[in-house]
Amino acid sequence: VSLLRNSSSSLPVMVKTVQILGKGRGASVPFPPHAERWGINDLIYMRYNGKFEDWTRWFDLHRADRIVSRRPQAWEWYKQQSKPIYLLEPDPDIQASTAYPKAEILDYFGTKRFGSTFDWMMALAIMENFKRIEICWCRMLQQVEYQKQVPTANYWIGQAEARGAKVFIHGDSALQPNPLLYGYEITFG
Repeated sequence: VSLLRNSSSSLPVMVKTVQILGKGRGASVPFPPHAERWGINDLIYMRYNGKFEDWTRWFDLHRADRIVSRRPQAWEWYKQQSKPIYLLEPDPDIQASTAYPKAEILDYFGTKRFGSTFDWMMALAIMENFKRIEICWCRMLQQVEYQKQVPTANYWIGQAEARGAKVFIHGDSALQPNPLLYGYEITFG
């Protein structure tokens, strides 16, 4: 939850807020005191060197054997946590692990437009009725993998906005909207 000012009064309004924390580099992002903060994959080592307590949920939607073989440091970190770690299915080695609610999400949205863990995180934020979604350090700019993920990520941003959520994208990201309106402010050819 974040405090915002209502335009019709000077009283603060509580807005259910989540920050989705990606692995990209970028400027520091302020953490609203009551926001949920959702981490992803090996962000804990990419950005925080294994020392970050200010998160509420973690997501790693890959097969356990893949995580162990490619990111063993993250797997060991998961074992030490007490906050929810969303995996494809709970793992007995990770006390805080919980299965991502795939069936509920698929039933709720009626689509299979999921190209990355980011998409599953956005869908859960929408289903849980977050009204302010801040996307932090989700650059999706360089790797070929991201070229396949950006279209579905934009789909979920559109879904959130269509349902009344305000989406803020911090920093340099392939998810930033074009600052110019096509046809009115910019044209090609």
